[in-house]
This record gives sequence, C-alpha cells and structure tokens, in this order.
Amino acid sequence: MKKIKIALLSSIILSSIVTTSVNAESITIDTKKDIDQNYDVIQPMVTIPNWVKSALKSVIVNVAKRIPISDNPGTVYEYSNHALVYHKSVQFNTGGIGSAIEKNLNLYGRDVIKPYLQRNQLVPGVKGYINILWNGSLVSTDTVSSGEQVSYTVPGSEGTPRNIKVHYGSTEKTHWYPRMDYIPYRDRGPILPSRIISSNDSDYVEEDNNVYIKNQVNSEVTLNGQLTSYTMEDLYMDFYNEKIEELSNQSKSLNVGEHAKIIDTITNLEYDKENDKTIFHFKANYEHDISSHELHFSGNLTDNYSVGDKISLSFEIMPLTEDYDFVDLDYNIMFSKTGVVPEISSFISNK
Repeated sequence: MKKIKIALLSSIILSSIVTTSVNAESITIDTKKDIDQNYDVIQPMVTIPNWVKSALKSVIVNVAKRIPISDNPGTVYEYSNHALVYHKSVQFNTGGIGSAIEKNLNLYGRDVIKPYLQRNQLVPGVKGYINILWNGSLVSTDTVSSGEQVSYTVPGSEGTPRNIKVHYGSTEKTHWYPRMDYIPYRDRGPILPSRIISSNDSDYVEEDNNVYIKNQVNSEVTLNGQLTSYTMEDLYMDFYNEKIEELSNQSKSLNVGEHAKIIDTITNLEYDKENDKTIFHFKANYEHDISSHELHFSGNLTDNYSVGDKISLSFEIMPLTEDYDFVDLDYNIMFSKTGVVPEISSFISNK
C-alpha cells in the first residue's frame, strides 16, 4: 500500500489557477473565492455526488460499541479536483471512545481516498493505525505517523457504487484528528499546479510526496527573537501558525543546527508499563485542544523525576527538505524513522 507523508492537514490544496485574463462571466462551472481575502485565486469546485457527500459529512462511529459520535460529523472542504474531510479531535481509549472509530463511505469505482491521522502535539511520541475494509473484509492496514496518508483506490469500474469503511485507531490513550482526502475519478484530470499563490506568500508547498506549511508571523504572539530557553508552550507557539490554527514546519526563531533548550515544570508524570515508557506532562494553553504538552521517553523514570520538578532538555532543529526551508525537532525525526520512543539521556541539557 502506497503511503504519502504530509506534515499538516490544512496544507493539502491542489488547485487549478485561473488567470486574471479570464472573463468571469464566461465561467459556467461553480466557483468560490477562498474565504481568506489574502488569496486572490478562483477555485473550480470538485464534483461530488450527493450520495457521496452525505457519507463524507456523516458522523464517525465507535467501532467496539457501534455507537455514533453525534457531536463529531465530517466537515467537507471542496477544492479543485478533490475534497478534504475534517473531524474534530478524538481521544482514543478514554470515556466513550474505544481504540478505533469508523468512517462509513459511499463511493464509486476508481475513486481515491487518502485517510490519515493528524496530531496537534509538538512531540507526539505515538503512532496510529488506519484499516480499510470492503465487503466486510480488511483490504489495507497501515501504522502511520502524524500526517501520513494511506492511498486507496476503490475497486470496480468507474461509476460502480461501493461501500468502504475506514477505521482510524490508536493502541494508546491519545488525541488524533481523523481526516481524509477524497479524489473522485472523473475529476482527476491532468496534473495541475499544486501551489496556491497568495499575496502575502503564505502558500502551501508540496515536495517529494510531502506537503509542508509555512509559518505565519503574528506580531501579537511572535517570540521576541530567539529565547535563551523555552517552556513547552513557548516552543509549541514558535511552530504554531495562528492564521490557520495548525502547527507548521517552520520555526519563528530557530534555524537548522540550532538547539531549543527546554526548561519547564513537570505537571504530571505517568509510567506506561505496557509500552515501557514514561510520559511527562507540561502546562498547555487549553485553546490548543490539548490538556497538556507531552514528552515520551523510554523506561520507568518515575523514581528519577516527580511532579513539580523542573527539567532541562535540548532539542536540535533538523531539516525536512534539502533546502532547509522546513524543519522539525530531532526527537520527531528519530521517532518517525524508528517508531521507538527515545531515551531521555539523548536530550538532557546540562548547560
């Protein structure tokens, strides 16, 4: 199964760009302006049959109990040649949510879906999984990192109705955003420019099957230059794009090779015996839809650290692209490649 890794959900926008020489009166297809006035492009809307759209907007279901999660319907954003389906954050393995949720889809043969899970923790330390079922049988199963899409082509000839089920899941107690890209076969067309150009250069960039998002500088929250040290909240906001309310792949104050020194107070500490790791919690702004910032480290460290302790850590900024335009923390790159939670000794700062 081909997997396509992306950095953030909001960044997937494949658009045909209409030049200013086009007479608007001559356009006969449905169009809409991007809601952000900084964008000065017109996007033809993807063609989505009502049968399909209704399913895309449907609520997700608790797989184990078969209970619909009534307050979490799908929101569909329509672009040129594809649509994005968003759901609110789901905390797996807690309360009324088990280890998996289901999205029930009505599609047609040769349509393409690309489901994925998106995190909003700066340092997640957790992977999820995506299962795809057709006719009650499992046809695809993948373990995924945040933003890593699983591409699946619906079987059958064009126009043949199919029912496909997508299971999003996690074996751990964690928040994920279940999301999906839908590409109808009849609207694929030729490969079109993949970048929406905006007047303030806040475009989304696609490169090597990855989509990266630039950071937005907001004078009200931008850090005043590079800090001597950061709290986890500081570092989160350093990567946070306030305009679209998503984590970006650019730091406001740090460059490749530089280190972000974290000095923060532990607000909670828990040992996960099943996965043999210790989860450190730090204060977070509740507007981020997370109760705390987390750091996961291997082994039982509860004898070494306690709630109320100040901890000093250092993360190196590493490139995601050859031109260094997009970056991440060394912890995330290490975990994404190995799937193994690292030891805390690799990040302890004595300076």
